[in-house]
Amino acid sequence: LAGLRLGYVAGDPEVIHNLYKVRTVNDVNSMSILCADEILKHPEIIDDYVAQIEAGEAVLRLALPELGLEMLPTHANFVVVRVVQIGQPYQFVKALKSHGYLIRALESECMADYIRITLGSPEMMRHLATSLKEIITSGELNQQ
Repeated sequence: LAGLRLGYVAGDPEVIHNLYKVRTVNDVNSMSILCADEILKHPEIIDDYVAQIEAGEAVLRLALPELGLEMLPTHANFVVVRVVQIGQPYQFVKALKSHGYLIRALESECMADYIRITLGSPEMMRHLATSLKEIITSGELNQQ
C-alpha cells in the first residue's frame, strides 16, 4: 500500500535489525493500519487492483509507440517513458497538467529524457493516451 506508506520488508535478520535502527517512532499511522487490516481480510481487492494496473499498462504499451514515445518495461504501478525525441520532459509535465494529469519528470542525469506516469485503469490510460496525442499533434509542446 505505497500510497499509505505501508509495506513490509523481508530479508536477512541482520539487515532487518539495522533497519530498525533508522526507522521513526511513528512510522505507520492508524489509518494505514486500518486499511492494511481490511486489505488482508479481502485479498481479492489487491488481485483486482493488479489486474486493472496490468490492463492499463497494456493500453499504454500499445498506444505510446504509435505516438513516437518509448516506454520502458515495468513490473511496477508506474511506467517510465522516453519523451525527448518529441519534446522536453518538463514540457510534457506542464502540458499534461493542463489536461488534468499530474506526472513528473525524472531528475537523475541518466533518466533526464524520461517522464514517470503512474498507471491506472485501462479507461484512464486510454484518456491519457488521447491527451498525449492531442498535446503532440497540436503543437502544444512547442508553446511551452
